[in-house]
Amino acid sequence: MDSLLGGGISAGSSILIVSDHQATKKQYFSSHFATEILGSSQNEDSHVFNVVYSYPVHQVFVLYTDPIIKKAIEDRKFTVINCYGLTSSPDEFKKYSITHLENPNDVNKLRYLIGTIREEKCGIGCSTRWIFDDITNMVITIGSEDRVLQFLREMFYILKTYGDLGLFYVDRNAHSPKFVSSLENMVETVINLSVKDVSSVFVPHLRCVKNRFFGEELISYEVPYTVQKGKIVLQSDIFDNFESTKKNLIIQPGGAIELFGSEYIISTKDGLINNIKSYYDSVNYDTYRKVSFDNGKDMGKKIYQDFVNKLRTNSKTTLYDLTKLFNSLGMGTLKIEKLDLEKGVAIIHGNDLFHWKAAVRPIHAELSGIFAGVNEMITGEPWEFIETRCKATGDDFCEFLGGPLRELAPISQDIMSIKKDLEITREGELILRGTRILLMPRGTLIHIVEAVEDITNRETAKEILYHAGEKMAMQFCNVLSSKYNLQGIAILRAYAQIISTRGWGVVEIQDIDIEKGMMRALVKQSLIGSGKHLRPESQDYIPAGVFAGIMEYITKMKLSCEEIKCVAKGDNVCEFVVKPYETTSKTVL
Repeated sequence: MDSLLGGGISAGSSILIVSDHQATKKQYFSSHFATEILGSSQNEDSHVFNVVYSYPVHQVFVLYTDPIIKKAIEDRKFTVINCYGLTSSPDEFKKYSITHLENPNDVNKLRYLIGTIREEKCGIGCSTRWIFDDITNMVITIGSEDRVLQFLREMFYILKTYGDLGLFYVDRNAHSPKFVSSLENMVETVINLSVKDVSSVFVPHLRCVKNRFFGEELISYEVPYTVQKGKIVLQSDIFDNFESTKKNLIIQPGGAIELFGSEYIISTKDGLINNIKSYYDSVNYDTYRKVSFDNGKDMGKKIYQDFVNKLRTNSKTTLYDLTKLFNSLGMGTLKIEKLDLEKGVAIIHGNDLFHWKAAVRPIHAELSGIFAGVNEMITGEPWEFIETRCKATGDDFCEFLGGPLRELAPISQDIMSIKKDLEITREGELILRGTRILLMPRGTLIHIVEAVEDITNRETAKEILYHAGEKMAMQFCNVLSSKYNLQGIAILRAYAQIISTRGWGVVEIQDIDIEKGMMRALVKQSLIGSGKHLRPESQDYIPAGVFAGIMEYITKMKLSCEEIKCVAKGDNVCEFVVKPYETTSKTVL
């Protein structure tokens, strides 16, 4: 609860609980509110006052079953101010701390009584809490909403004066919107209790609004809760709790299976993988990604509508709810590492996602599309998600980098969009999204590299080409940072993606430590290395400089990169290692 309230409630605060259904079980919040202070070893000098309009006194004592409160009642550290009216009570209750308001509709007498009893029972340093069990019944008894509002305004002032905390209840449906709104604007914190029909099961939810009238407003997402053994248990795991998933899995008369109101099917894991792999193998990769991504995007939009309309979750937490639901479906686990909708950046990690071995390119395009569809519905603009790591290509986990389409389009894996954005001017310039580029056969580049070696020598050629790659990377990293708002590892992932979509080979980032300035990357089908005949030494000078330049831009450290494996030497893959620069390094800088 403290996390929902942004760290809790400060002394002198008033908390209004607004309920719209009896199934919210609001009385248990009173028990929690009381035991939190009475059971704390740091607040041994504590007292709770309960102003009662809803029940006869003897019923009030019966309602509190928690042993901490029972002991406080016996120790006369729990005082009931009876505003219900005088009734006969069992003799055993007469020994408890009870103060009677003889005329329940005399609000002025109640105001005086509260002030005097506070001074009699508690000193200045006493940790005191007030519980007003029902403002609605108070209005009924007194007969005037305006008189009750005036009294509560004075009560809130008393809380401020003494530094006490107060808990107040009101039934939303019993009053005019103006009355409830007035109350909400008078208190620091509002806790809204509601009940939702989730697949014919009533599930109570709460949402906290803090500092509604005093400074910056904090609004929590809606959280379902239950009451277990008299304790309130926040069910923040309604989606990722497998028992909850089974409970809400319903077979309709026509044979359709529904989960939280949406239709699902049950499939074997192998069957799912085989179906996806068959499509992956039968078409070119760009078609696979585009069709899968677009299909996922449509699914994401529908999921968003279901979550917001049927489950009434907060739109800004829909992506979190989606990952929780995904984690209960047996398809692996998702974790949101970073999500900032205003800045337009999202990083999601997936562990044990469905996959097959030895795929050349990332396979979870449909999942990327789902993320994009949800975020488009939330922000109102198209999003792009790129799988920068994939279990199927040999990575330890899957990683999805997301942002607005206008920002991430240049690093999209969809070569069709790249071809669509190519333009040729009358002057013969080839332009890609505002930048002049050049299409060059691989053999031409290899001939240039070999010509530099022939004119100079291998070591000098290595130095020239290495620095060319380093400078190229530094300049483009600056573009990624300033234009697309990418920082840190996101720059490396994005650049690796760009290299993979520009014909330089498929890049896999294996290890990275920004603080130590270390990184290890593999390049499959390296443009230069795979185009050379067997050589005794590594040949990818330009890519080595590129990796060094990227890491130098991110870390602001002087680094070196060595190609420790190269297909030109007969290795199966090219492997690059970036580390802090040492004067003994064989790499020419």
